[in-house]
Amino acid sequence: MNDERTMTLHPEGKAGVNIERWKHDRVRAVILGVLANADAEGVRFRNVRGGDENDLIDLEVRDELERVSKVSPQRVRVPGNAT
Repeated sequence: MNDERTMTLHPEGKAGVNIERWKHDRVRAVILGVLANADAEGVRFRNVRGGDENDLIDLEVRDELERVSKVSPQRVRVPGNAT
């Protein structure tokens, strides 16, 4: 793989994480693939590791996913997939 890197975004304007682009792209593809098959209730991601959590936050900032409000445990879905 190459050594190209990307900086993730954070919703509060905090510094993102500088990660290898291929890792970010792979995690992004898996997350969005899972969400593509989700219903309006969204998906609960369990045991999210630190790096993957950064990818989830980055996708939220880029409006590629959204948190489902007023639900516990926390769930995410593709924007506009609400009932």
